[in-house]
Amino acid sequence: MEQPVAGVLDRRQAGEVTGPRGPYVVPHPASLGRAAGARPPLFRPETGCRGGRGDATVAGMTMVRLLDVEDWALYRAVRLTALADSPEAFSSTLAREKAFVPDVWQERLAARNTFMAETEDGPGGIVTVLATEDGTAELVGMWVAPAARGRGVGDLLIRAALGWTAERGLAELRLWVVDGNRRAERLYARHGFARTGATQPGRPGADEVQMAFVPARE
Repeated sequence: MEQPVAGVLDRRQAGEVTGPRGPYVVPHPASLGRAAGARPPLFRPETGCRGGRGDATVAGMTMVRLLDVEDWALYRAVRLTALADSPEAFSSTLAREKAFVPDVWQERLAARNTFMAETEDGPGGIVTVLATEDGTAELVGMWVAPAARGRGVGDLLIRAALGWTAERGLAELRLWVVDGNRRAERLYARHGFARTGATQPGRPGADEVQMAFVPARE
């Protein structure tokens, strides 16, 4: 459930991700290719997403960085806030994760690739991308803070996940979204994601649909 982007990039059109694991560039969507028949990602002025700097700028300065094990306390705080704010978007619960000891949060960050968007007002959102055994990747745990919604933060997080996937040559990036969550589907669709036709049970009364981004092949 948890919803909750290769080549030489023009940094005027990319956001730079920083963190303990080193710099990471959020690619401009034009460098990624897209699934056949999908519309190209759209970044309209009204989203607040604009280039022109070496970092990602979204209605003010927003940096996206890859979290490391040392960030576990920050990750815990943001994750618990997400579970409290949007419980319907996650398969886990606030009560369950509040009981986790520090080792659990550290192990999560060591085993997963979690990106955080940091705005002038504090954490703006998080997303995690995982490599799967079948040679694809899965996007999970997507959440944007209420104060950061509608400002392009979700776009930057998805581009970070797509970039991680592309750099590793994985076949596609998949995700699950609650059926009927049109706002989330529109966000994913403008980055080239499309429904695969697969579904799965979610929370009671809320099925989930699978979406996937398939990189263009040379």
